[in-house]
Amino acid sequence: DCGCGTGNAAELRAGCGGNVSASDPSETMLDAARKRIGERGADSVDFRQGSIETLPLDDRSVDAACCFLVMHHVDSPAKALREIARTLTDENGGGIALVIDMSRHDRSEYRREMGHKHLGFTHEEIAAMFDEAGYGVPLIRDLPGEPDAKGPGLFAAAARLKR
Repeated sequence: DCGCGTGNAAELRAGCGGNVSASDPSETMLDAARKRIGERGADSVDFRQGSIETLPLDDRSVDAACCFLVMHHVDSPAKALREIARTLTDENGGGIALVIDMSRHDRSEYRREMGHKHLGFTHEEIAAMFDEAGYGVPLIRDLPGEPDAKGPGLFAAAARLKR
């Protein structure tokens, strides 16, 4: 779980078999994730401080990676996807990256109010980022929004390494 924040994705995987690495640059966020996951994930989730641009993981050490609502915060999403690729193994069906983020929107106040560096992404932009980072053609789907949602729409994009 790259850029795990308060641990939403790690919580979904905790206790389901296998190990989970959850990283975030903020120790405060990691503490919140530890608290959220609690004893259920104590043995299966490894929390590590580090940014998505320099993940605290060995080369080819994970089967799959997820990144939920992080890419709009980084300077270079393609660079972040390359860093994720470095950590992925392509053995045993691995080598998959999943990105969930905001669709392109025009809410420029998000830059000032929430530190967003990108105002979401189009499907074409995401596909180009995956390609630049060494992945195959991603499967991209817009996610259904909640009826009362006020924020931008979300998409999910998944791709396998080209190796």
